[in-house]
Amino acid sequence: MRAMSGHEAEEYLTRELEKLCDDLRAMGVDCPDCETVAIFELSDAIGKELHGPDFRLQIDGSF
Repeated sequence: MRAMSGHEAEEYLTRELEKLCDDLRAMGVDCPDCETVAIFELSDAIGKELHGPDFRLQIDGSF
């Protein structure tokens, strides 16, 4: 993702997180927490890994 433009990286991450939600639903995990808290925490962790410990995920209200 580091080699992608900001827009490309965002689209890629969104697709991957949607796949994760689909996989969790297939395992029987279908709840608001799965789609909000867990995904937010995963996205934040990915951002910190890519951009350093000071990274802060900004939520736009789409979760």
